[in-house]
Formats: sequence, C-alpha cells, structure tokens
Amino acid sequence: MALNVVIAGGGFGGLYAARRLERRLPRHSARITLVTDQNFLLYTPLLPGAASGSLEPRHVVVPLREELDWTDIRLARVTSVDPDAKKLRMNLLDGSHLLGTDCRPQALMRARAARYPLRMLRDVPRAWQEKYFDRDDAFARVRPELRAAVQWRTGDVTRLCEPGTWDLILCRNLTMYLHPHVADRIWNALEDALRPGGFLVLGKAERPVGAQRLGSIAPCIYRKDRV
Repeated sequence: MALNVVIAGGGFGGLYAARRLERRLPRHSARITLVTDQNFLLYTPLLPGAASGSLEPRHVVVPLREELDWTDIRLARVTSVDPDAKKLRMNLLDGSHLLGTDCRPQALMRARAARYPLRMLRDVPRAWQEKYFDRDDAFARVRPELRAAVQWRTGDVTRLCEPGTWDLILCRNLTMYLHPHVADRIWNALEDALRPGGFLVLGKAERPVGAQRLGSIAPCIYRKDRV
C-alpha cells in the first residue's frame, strides 16, 4: 500500500521536507501533499537587496511548484489536525489545480522556465503579452505569479494516468506516435479521468477511438457526457 504523506505549511521546513521525501521515496511508493496558503517561498532576509535593486525579485520569491517534482500542492489553510485519527481539515483558497506532466526531463525544464522567443508570441493578444510576460532581449518569460500557479512533474501517461477528476485535459500530438492498442488504453484512461461535462483537447490528427462517453463539440475538442 502506498504511503499518504501530508505536510502542513509551505515554509522552509515544509519545502525541504517534501523535497527530501521526493529524493528518498520511489515515485509511486507514496503520495505527498503539501498544504500551504501561499504558492511561493519568500526569502525574507534577501528583501533589502531586492528593495535596493541589487537583487532581482525572482531571486527572492521562489515558486514552490518549480522546486518540487511530484508533490501535490494544495492552496489552503489548515484549520485543525487530529494525528490520532489521521485527519486534517483545511479551507481551500483556490479550487483550481493546474498540472503538466511529461516523461522527458528536458521538456519539463523548458516548461518550468517558460521562456520563449518573441516570435512565438505573435498570435498572443498584445494585452496578454503585457500582462503575463516579461521581455528579455529577444525572449519573453511568463511572469512568476503565473508560473507559480502551475505544477510540473515527471509522468508517463502510457503507464499511469494522473488521479483525480479533471475539468480540462490537454493531450495534443501524443497518441499519433503510439501503437493503436496503447492509444486505446490512453483514451479510456483520459475518459475516466474527466468529470462529467469535462473537456478533452487533442491534436488535429488524433481521435479518441473507442471512448464511448466523449462527443465532439468543435474541431479537436471533445466533451464527456454528463450522465
């Protein structure tokens, strides 16, 4: 049976406890959940340097999701703990949970960096570019507060689909490279992982063959039946 570990608090102690457990425990031997009311770690002693301009703000504020690989991060406030009953109560601060996975470490590094050549933003509305990106020479990078809202971790959907019920799953240009029997298994897993009424977005060359509860509502977009 897999261990279920809950860490209350995302400060230095919580972050380093989660990081150490990730390094010590095999990936699928435990589920680690970090409950915190902030999705970043603030290096308070460095604040004077940021205020004086000798340090960039990104060196003072560290998004927790960039520091952890497969720990689940829940934005919530802990209201009570009962160790004997192994229960923890919390109030959610934000019901959304954004998760991205890839089996390639290099792809995850690029995703976490969120730094793109300016030419890749040509179809992004100007207002969004100014609101969500910082420019650096010929590149643009997603701002820290938005990067902090997304969790990236190593995952292989051909072996294990992420648990939970999801409102939206983006899975583009993956199954077209797989054997049909593997692709069929993935369609069934993604269908089960969607909540009723949830959406699945695929690549142009992909179709969820065999998925009985997914209906096409637009090119590349499918919705799971509500019943």
